[in-house]
Amino acid sequence: MIGRQLTVVASFFLVGSITSMNIVPGTGQNIFGVSDGAQAFLNYGFQGAVITTILASISWQLAASAFPIAFLNNPATYILLCLALFLEFTGLCSGAWVLARVLKTTLKYQYDEVYVGTPEERAANNHADKAYGDDVGLAGAGFRGFACGSRDALDGPIASVDVIDDAA
Repeated sequence: MIGRQLTVVASFFLVGSITSMNIVPGTGQNIFGVSDGAQAFLNYGFQGAVITTILASISWQLAASAFPIAFLNNPATYILLCLALFLEFTGLCSGAWVLARVLKTTLKYQYDEVYVGTPEERAANNHADKAYGDDVGLAGAGFRGFACGSRDALDGPIASVDVIDDAA
């Protein structure tokens, strides 16, 4: 579930930012009297990410695998599960949204109307959408609608009503 994963990642960043320090190494203000190299390492907040990984992620997985019934009967677990499922239901955390936004921005995608025109423009250019009969699909089911554009690779443009009437 992506909602759970994003919650864990958000907690990593939160705890990492809380536990990061802004002590300049070499000024004699090092925490616990550690060396300057160790103080530079502690300034990154990596220790918070390690603590979050151990306490917020792995320990709960171990508890759930050791005592599954007690873990599932916990009301807090149920509330968190409902929250994660609701977040998943909304679709806000879907990776497809992020991927689509990145592709739209980098490749300058536009709406279909820019590329193929509106239905009215396509009809005016003699490329109206094809209508499918009611017998399309198995036992009348299947695709019910119009194909965008008037031509397949081997079709010509749709003939106008006047041409059809003259041929009859």
